[in-house]
Amino acid sequence: MKVRGVVVALTALLVLAIAVPASAGVGLNAYRAKAKSVKQLRELKRLGFDLTEGKRRKGVEIIATKAQVRKLRRAGVKTKLIRTKSGRTALKAAASQAAGGWQVFLEQ
Repeated sequence: MKVRGVVVALTALLVLAIAVPASAGVGLNAYRAKAKSVKQLRELKRLGFDLTEGKRRKGVEIIATKAQVRKLRRAGVKTKLIRTKSGRTALKAAASQAAGGWQVFLEQ
């Protein structure tokens, strides 16, 4: 099960690394959302979050902006910022990779 979590975290970092140049001012980050009621799950779905791929034992892993997280918290969904073992957020990790020149796709 830990391998699955690591794979999801790496996938999230990859997605963020790709999205960093396009969303430099947006501030996407990885969060764990604890949605327990049907109403809370509907709010996640309404905001466009994938409830199937991100579903974990302790909630749903999502990639969101601070504004989206505020909306979720107002709807009663508890969220927690996911950090690496070294304490960096996915946004910081992706930004440092991009600054080092790491890119998935090259523009032509």
